[in-house]
Amino acid sequence: MIKQLHFTYMVHAATWVVIDIEVKSGIVTADVNSVFHKTPNTEVSFDEETSARWLAELDNLRTDKWKPRYRPQDIFVMDGCSWRLDINYGDGMIRHTEGENAFPDNWDSFEDLMSQIYPFLRDEA
Repeated sequence: MIKQLHFTYMVHAATWVVIDIEVKSGIVTADVNSVFHKTPNTEVSFDEETSARWLAELDNLRTDKWKPRYRPQDIFVMDGCSWRLDINYGDGMIRHTEGENAFPDNWDSFEDLMSQIYPFLRDEA
């Protein structure tokens, strides 16, 4: 099970969101810092049942199998979006992956999951 998750998503270097998630005693809490929706800071806390469901969905995404870096075939891209995901599993393992205008195959499912914390991706990307 994860202990912490740090997710950063940026569009055109001017629109971004940072989501910091912590899991304590199975409860998911998140701090969101964003310029999406003109909401600078948001705190989210799930109950035990929602936390368990959310963590199971994250586990099913197998983000531990994502490549360390996703890039488009074109070498030079000036515009678009970039993202970074760091997951601390609490056992000494920290997984880092990032991308620029390229995503893992199951990115849509990841967007859905993160939008349960803060609905920014589907509305803004």
